[in-house]
Amino acid sequence: MYGSLVTAENRIIELVKKYGLETFIKYTQEIKNYAERKMRAEIRNIPQGIYEGIRSIDDDGIEDKPYAIRVKVKVEEKDIIFDFRGTDSQAKGPVNAPYGVGVSGAVNAIFNLVDPTIPHNEGAFRPLHFVIPPGKLINALYPSPVSGGNTETLNLTASAVMSALSKAIPERVAASGSETCAILTVGGIDERKNAQPYTMCMWEPGGWGGRFKKDGESAIMTYCGTTSRNYSVEVTETVWPWRNNRYELRTDSGGIGKYRGGLGIIREYELLGQSAVVGGHANRHKFPPEGLFEGGNGAGTDYFITSNKNWFR
Repeated sequence: MYGSLVTAENRIIELVKKYGLETFIKYTQEIKNYAERKMRAEIRNIPQGIYEGIRSIDDDGIEDKPYAIRVKVKVEEKDIIFDFRGTDSQAKGPVNAPYGVGVSGAVNAIFNLVDPTIPHNEGAFRPLHFVIPPGKLINALYPSPVSGGNTETLNLTASAVMSALSKAIPERVAASGSETCAILTVGGIDERKNAQPYTMCMWEPGGWGGRFKKDGESAIMTYCGTTSRNYSVEVTETVWPWRNNRYELRTDSGGIGKYRGGLGIIREYELLGQSAVVGGHANRHKFPPEGLFEGGNGAGTDYFITSNKNWFR
């Protein structure tokens, strides 16, 4: 990411030197105005009305209860209002998100539903308006823990918006996918490398929801982490003291229907050392991916730990 910013800085300096600062500013403003016009044109093609969507997080890791993200999407002639006032209040555990992440989840969904050539800049945001009161799950107040905001809550925020707009533009939306990063974190001592300490953090891919007249994609990252790639077996086994016994598509996990969701994965690790500290942060254990238009739900998320012939779920 840092390298891309350095490259962008160098390109901007080149443009300013070539055309002058005044011309550069003029054209950057026009690019934003162009994005605004394109976004408003797309909004005019969405039937006006108020559409509701809801997605739930299993729990916050502290209290055994779900947390709902509720949205009312009001489509006007040239603007869209995302009203999250019905969303549950912030949690004690790390499933909260700051305001920017809540907005990003809604915007992520919209950019998946409109003309993909619209520039992603401030101009495209001008027709989009957000009502997220402070203290809500996706506008949490300090010092609420927010480590799962990006990896879990953002995904479900986007999915709630997608669900709402399925009533307005069914030919554009996708059903729910895995919508969890299924993070596995491990720490321990690598006895292969002179007892050096190590840490491992894995993001696992899942299936994308079925689409209009098309199946969903298999084994890809969800709304958060769409530029992330799957870890190869060769890399994980070289860097960390873990053996990959299985790494395969999860058969029939996409849900039944004429157009099915993509498949998730099964990955089985075996610890090669004496011990390790293992943690998981995922969602979709209790609420599996929801089907659309009479399609079936997808399979949920599971972690299994086996030790000395005993297993824990």
